[in-house]
Amino acid sequence: MSDDDDNPLGNVKQQLEQSETKQGQEDEASQEKQDSKVDKEPIPEKDTEEEEEHGPPFPFSATHQRPLYPHEDSWEDWEDAKFEAEAKLRKNGVRDPHGREFDDALLQMGIENPELLAEYVLEARGLDLED
Repeated sequence: MSDDDDNPLGNVKQQLEQSETKQGQEDEASQEKQDSKVDKEPIPEKDTEEEEEHGPPFPFSATHQRPLYPHEDSWEDWEDAKFEAEAKLRKNGVRDPHGREFDDALLQMGIENPELLAEYVLEARGLDLED
């Protein structure tokens, strides 16, 4: 008879390791399935006559969906800024701005101002900009 047979808890560590390994493999498989589902989900087409007449200057099919991962405070400030921008757009005759227009404009601001973009990243890290 081995020591493991005498000790009812002898296999607990081995069973936990096997369970953790199995759970990790299941988690990885689940994540891969979700990732492939997101990559394969078609973006709905919205190129309707109404959108062409009143919508943004580019069709939905010309977009690429990408995630954003902002801090909660930044997202709330962004929503407030969008609200203010929408008011200005209304004053200029645009009553139906689309989210993708704001997304594209935000990216264009970063593209046109890479130094300012770098400053914001450095500031978030508590670092100073070195020229």
